[in-house]
Amino acid sequence: MYLRYFLYLMGDWLVTIIGLILAPILPLFATSEARLPKWLSWFDTHDNTLDGDDGWKNEHLLFLNCKGDSLDFIRIYLKRVCWLLRNTGYGFSHKVAGVHVASDDVVSWEGNQKVGNRPLSEGKCSALLRGDNKAFMLYYVKKTFKGRCLRIYIGWKLKNKVDHPEWGGTAMIVCSINPFMSFSE
Repeated sequence: MYLRYFLYLMGDWLVTIIGLILAPILPLFATSEARLPKWLSWFDTHDNTLDGDDGWKNEHLLFLNCKGDSLDFIRIYLKRVCWLLRNTGYGFSHKVAGVHVASDDVVSWEGNQKVGNRPLSEGKCSALLRGDNKAFMLYYVKKTFKGRCLRIYIGWKLKNKVDHPEWGGTAMIVCSINPFMSFSE
């Protein structure tokens, strides 16, 4: 399981580097549905269009949300580039390196089940998925500076399964260490 994680992580990092380089070019291939073509699916987000999710649209790049002038094409392009930079290699992390979690799979966990940065709940939660698709998760949050926290999220995103044991789906691979993550109370 740990060797598989390491190998997938190396592939994920490679796809991320390629995605960062290609991000300014990828929106030029967008379909009329604001998606990338199937052959570029490793760089697409399966759960949202290239225009981003509602949170992204309402919290970030508000100056690009104006409509109705000759800059619409440029604004759409810039939003899509920023979305791809934020979610680089998302399709690979989900489709290739992700782990299928069945609704009847059992995840054993220990620590603070509510750990997270929104709302802030400090502590550690570790989890282990047993069965055919073995996977692990380490999620750690610690307040560091005013309005910031250290967030470490390593393994596969099993937090959904920890919070909702009946959940089934794909747990994406993750390796995120951010000492300046914002949080909400």
